[in-house]
Amino acid sequence: MSIKENPSDIQIEQIPYYLSWQIRKIVFDPNPIDYKIDDDENGVHFGLYIGKNLIGVVSWFIEKDGAEFKKLGILNEFQGKGFGKMLLTHCIDYFKSQGIKTFRCESNKNSIGFYENLGFKKTNPTEAFHCYACIAMELSIKV
Repeated sequence: MSIKENPSDIQIEQIPYYLSWQIRKIVFDPNPIDYKIDDDENGVHFGLYIGKNLIGVVSWFIEKDGAEFKKLGILNEFQGKGFGKMLLTHCIDYFKSQGIKTFRCESNKNSIGFYENLGFKKTNPTEAFHCYACIAMELSIKV
């Protein structure tokens, strides 16, 4: 299924942090310990559903000067069909409406182009602390 086939079946909503684990366990396998984030209970988590099926998640952590997302995960069979872009765009729009203007992530090298297409720019690579061989990226919204 792609976004264009039946968009009325697609919903994005805030979810409890523990629901994000079911997608993370699959997407971030074979590293099963990587599915939890130390501060999960303090994050804002979004899930993308097709019908009643959760197919993607992303977790956001609000900071003084912006918001950082971690663990964007879309089930493999739904990757490359626009669902990750839809989920992130929804979240960025939500946080913009809350007054947040700066968005950050740590990208692995294979995903840099995906984030650049959304307007993210590479920042100092040495700023990516949480992920081995990750690149820090940022999107700043001008008002």
